[in-house]
Amino acid sequence: MRIILFAITGFGNAALRTLQRCGLEVAGLVTRRETGEFPYYPEVNISFEARQAGIPVYDDLDLKSDRAAALLQNLNADFLFVSSFHQKIPLAVLSVAPRSRAMDRI
Repeated sequence: MRIILFAITGFGNAALRTLQRCGLEVAGLVTRRETGEFPYYPEVNISFEARQAGIPVYDDLDLKSDRAAALLQNLNADFLFVSSFHQKIPLAVLSVAPRSRAMDRI
């Protein structure tokens, strides 16, 4: 099962590690460029952690653009997973994962 993770450093790291431990394939990470250390507890920058694991990282992606939806659609994800994300996610992006669209109808 392929997942696109929308997350920022902090709780997002725990989500990334949990998805990997569960054997799910993280097809991409959508996050923001962060400078400095995480202020609340010692944590690795999520972009760095994802790149170390071979996961494509999309920093500061404008989710309202047609380019973003097309780019994420090409990742062929089954689900989107959101953890402590900093942007409102538009419907065009929410619709890129077929199983997420099915959940939409329940």
